[in-house]
Amino acid sequence: MTTTEQRAEVEVVLGDLGSELEQDFIDHLEAWDHEQSDLFGSRPPTEAASSAEVEWVLRLCYRAEWDADQEQATHWVDFPDESDPSAGTFVRVPKRLHDRLPVTVVESRRRPLRLHPRADFRRLLDSVGSRTIADDFDNLVDSVASAGEVLAKSADLSSLVGEVLTPVAGPLGIDADDDGLVQFVPEGGSLSGLLRSLQPAIDLGPPGHLPLHRHGASSTALVQAGEAIAALGQPGMVLLVDDFGEDLDPISSEHLSATLRRHAGQAWISTRRSSSLGVFRVEEIVRLHTKSGGRLASQLDPPTTRAERIAMRHLSMQLLPAASAATVAIVEGPHDRAALDALARRRFLRSGEPLPASFGIAIVDAGAADGSGGASSVVRLAGLARNLGFHTVAVIDGDPGKAGEQALADAEAAADCVVRLPDGFAVERAIVSALDDGVLTKTLKMVCSATGAQPPSGLDELSGRPLGKAVEKALKSSGGLHAQFVELLPRGRVPPRLRAVLEKIIDAGRQRLEGVEQL
Repeated sequence: MTTTEQRAEVEVVLGDLGSELEQDFIDHLEAWDHEQSDLFGSRPPTEAASSAEVEWVLRLCYRAEWDADQEQATHWVDFPDESDPSAGTFVRVPKRLHDRLPVTVVESRRRPLRLHPRADFRRLLDSVGSRTIADDFDNLVDSVASAGEVLAKSADLSSLVGEVLTPVAGPLGIDADDDGLVQFVPEGGSLSGLLRSLQPAIDLGPPGHLPLHRHGASSTALVQAGEAIAALGQPGMVLLVDDFGEDLDPISSEHLSATLRRHAGQAWISTRRSSSLGVFRVEEIVRLHTKSGGRLASQLDPPTTRAERIAMRHLSMQLLPAASAATVAIVEGPHDRAALDALARRRFLRSGEPLPASFGIAIVDAGAADGSGGASSVVRLAGLARNLGFHTVAVIDGDPGKAGEQALADAEAAADCVVRLPDGFAVERAIVSALDDGVLTKTLKMVCSATGAQPPSGLDELSGRPLGKAVEKALKSSGGLHAQFVELLPRGRVPPRLRAVLEKIIDAGRQRLEGVEQL
């Protein structure tokens, strides 16, 4: 629930400061106990300093609050150990100390290679400390002003200016015939105005030099990333990047995130592009999400068992690409996913029924990483997805007997919600169940004709359950014909069991259901 009545607060503890920063912040340092992973608190400083597990750290807090009277927000950074929020007393970090922290912030939507005073590239240029750049800027202004003066004295322009000013010469108190009366200068003649009007033009091949933004969003994003890397001149610099990779292709995104990580002391990158995360270890990836109205962060531990290592194969393949989803529905194999995706598309295109994605639901395949699939793979993947903060729906077949009971119990323990097919049902039977013999025969013939698959022998003589079994077997052959069969069913003929599975998944994701949903 969003509210403006409470103060927003983010506290950080900075370690490994180095001798220079420790000296700069010497009056604000606190002792950190590595053994307890916490501040020493009330322990005497002498006792803390004598411990081998002690490090001097700097604790900072960013706070923001809404001023209802002024209808505006205020924010600041303070030393929490010296502040008293309950009394409204805050010891704020002075700008001279704030600027000493080796942190570079990159905003992905800012334009690169700009020269005006507030641009990132200009700050980088100023930090180089060149003695000639100021003179170069002055010469630029003088050159443009001289060119403008020459332009103003050209015969045609001067004559036209005279015609414009003659009728109003009296009220303005001017001599309209004065050739030097009007000059043309950039943005009032100020340096910042002139620099703001300049933009980089780059030659990336024919037709030659074009403004950078004319080369497209990807080229601009690449140059901006290069600018961020160039800003990491100081060893140990902490880099903060928001929305990294938004306009980059996957290959460039992976390359540049690796480059940023290599050059920065620490790289904190927020992104919705899974390709940007390949260079980070599992334990370095944090997924931000909401649950029960609150904002949470989930982080994985390195895998230590065979089951965890197998499940981890799905991380970059399926879970990270689905990171923006609120719910993942995990099915047993690729055929289950293909059939459900085909049915969802068919319903949307023909009747406008929303896709699972419209409710923040991603359907993933437990057999995608190792080809095994099955209920045990669903359980492994559900545990991983749950640890990443997803609302997890496990979709399993209706396996009979004790094996089926155990599969259900394991799925209940691993997932938030379990959707179980009826006893004896797998996805193939869910597709063909309750469809007329004529529909099954005609649709399978159309699928075989379209894909080049061989229809079962004696198909026209089969009926009832034998026909259903023959169609199920045909669907599993030739690499799986599940999606094609669903797509080619006659209008208005949707497999009721498969539809029920899809609707249960949507209900579980939309309402965050828990427990077991039997079909």
